[in-house]
Amino acid sequence: MSITAVLFLFLGIRYIFVQITEKQLPLFKNHSHFLMDFEYFYTMGTRAFSSPRTLYEDPKENGTKMILLNQSVFHPYPPPSSLLFRLFAFLPFPWAYMSWSLFVYLLIGISCTLYAAALKKEGKERGVPWFPILLSIGAGPTFLDSSFGNVNALLLLLCVLYGYLFVHNRYMTAGLVLSVASWLKLYPLLLLLTLLFARDRFRLLTGFLTGAVTILLVTLLFIPFPLFGEYFLRIAPAYSHQTLTHVFNQSLTASLLRLATKEDVFFAYSYVLTPNWIRLFSTLFLATGISLVFIIRKRRQTLPPLATIAFLCSLIPLVTPIGWGYTFVLTYPALLVLYFSGATSSWPRTLLYVSCWFAFAIPSYHSIEAIGVPWLLRVLYYSRYTLSALVISIWTAMMLYKRDSSSPALLKKDR
Repeated sequence: MSITAVLFLFLGIRYIFVQITEKQLPLFKNHSHFLMDFEYFYTMGTRAFSSPRTLYEDPKENGTKMILLNQSVFHPYPPPSSLLFRLFAFLPFPWAYMSWSLFVYLLIGISCTLYAAALKKEGKERGVPWFPILLSIGAGPTFLDSSFGNVNALLLLLCVLYGYLFVHNRYMTAGLVLSVASWLKLYPLLLLLTLLFARDRFRLLTGFLTGAVTILLVTLLFIPFPLFGEYFLRIAPAYSHQTLTHVFNQSLTASLLRLATKEDVFFAYSYVLTPNWIRLFSTLFLATGISLVFIIRKRRQTLPPLATIAFLCSLIPLVTPIGWGYTFVLTYPALLVLYFSGATSSWPRTLLYVSCWFAFAIPSYHSIEAIGVPWLLRVLYYSRYTLSALVISIWTAMMLYKRDSSSPALLKKDR
């Protein structure tokens, strides 16, 4: 199967399921207060300057229900993120939404192109670089991030830029970029593990702390300090203890809960407390991934920075309790790493690699309820992002562990 054939088949599936069957953004069943993510961000940006003390207030209960707090909060994002969202509010809402939705595709294209350039710069020419880049632009997670107006494409670019600066030994700037990403969402804090193999750990950590403190101080000019306590002591812990079984949530937690429930909860949009055994399983999964980084570091005395960063990014949508479909844009760096390390060098590998992309072809919320598929097959279909990300992360970890990896780019020491 040629690259062109794969690409046309992939985009053909996207057209059938998105352009024909998905005429508009879905209104979730049993959830009459659904709002696009961008509307939350737009409102947050407005509140940050007009009424900052109301940043998390949700009198109409249109936001996120916090079960442990027995209240609804408008959004579960760190206070400094509202300053970024203020940029959205300078335009009328329709124009701001349209501009950001289109900008998401540009961010994805830049992110993947930058990562591919960094990989190619350090190793051999392998494959056609535009192939995975075009797939990433046309994939379901990108469509979801654009349609809902979320900021995961920006988060991806910041993580990619961090990796690019890291391998070019620009540690101070890399740390600053990571601090920005971590104040937007907390996920990128996982990338601090790269301190293990940074040649200049002091400059990297100094850059990160400088950026984090500077953003905090600037935010305090507009956002009252008690809201930081509200977020870190109440909202973030409560949010981490809950999940929901709607198929838009493709995290490992949600997939396990759908499997364990054995009921038709695929489109139930109501938050539930995560069972302790599932929380333990997800924690152990993350701990295993982190342990692998330490083990590989000890075994080889070094780690390939770009591949390790890609591996850590691929874990994020799996281990978060609520991994919406658009969060899986963070698996794109790992897919690029696998492609440049010879993922299409044989038919079995090519089939597995293409399958990972095809799992992302259709938006995560797409329903097959009307065609009478058996329950177990529905569970698998509704967990396709989860399964693809699992394969991607495990495959990347195996590639990292092998001494005889075929791509010098992925084994090059940080000098």
